Amino acid sequence: MSERSEVELETVAARYFDARRDRRLWSCEPEACLDAELWDALSANGFIAVGIDEHLGGSGGTAADAATLLSLSGRTAAAIPLMEHMWLAGWLLTQAGIPLAKGPSTACAGDLTFERTSHGLQVSGVLERVPWARSCREIVVLCPDGTVAMVPTSVCSIVHGANPIGEPRDRVEVGRVLLGADGLAGRRSGRTSSSPAAPSVG
Repeated sequence: MSERSEVELETVAARYFDARRDRRLWSCEPEACLDAELWDALSANGFIAVGIDEHLGGSGGTAADAATLLSLSGRTAAAIPLMEHMWLAGWLLTQAGIPLAKGPSTACAGDLTFERTSHGLQVSGVLERVPWARSCREIVVLCPDGTVAMVPTSVCSIVHGANPIGEPRDRVEVGRVLLGADGLAGRRSGRTSSSPAAPSVG
């Protein structure tokens, strides 16, 4: 991200958020909560991977740039999982050496069971109160032993829930999902003593 784009980041991004003020989180229908138009506009302009190095599949920029976008998203009550995708899932994937998800993606901590079979690696378990699961393509899961797995939601059973202010917090049943051998699961987190502590999901 160039110096000029850093200076203009807030001004340019604000146009997309402001244009969708009528599609705020609390105006969403439960079955179609994601503001896909806003998400697609941000994605097309590289705003969903800010703060992640370009060589890791991100858009570059600093943590302060990412915080600027998150502030805009919160201020306009945007109906998108920007923090979950960019700040949580993105961080976990890059730390684990797994390619960034195209998204939308979300992240959570959970205890999954992994089993090697003749067909590959299977994963199963139940994930509670996952932010935006119903609207995401992938869930990036941080397991207690540090393993990071990216699970596709298309093969999960999702029960809708919400927190006290109406944000999606869903129950996800992962039933013996077969994960590919292309680096999407089963990697250990690459955390070192100099790395920041893993972000928590509330």
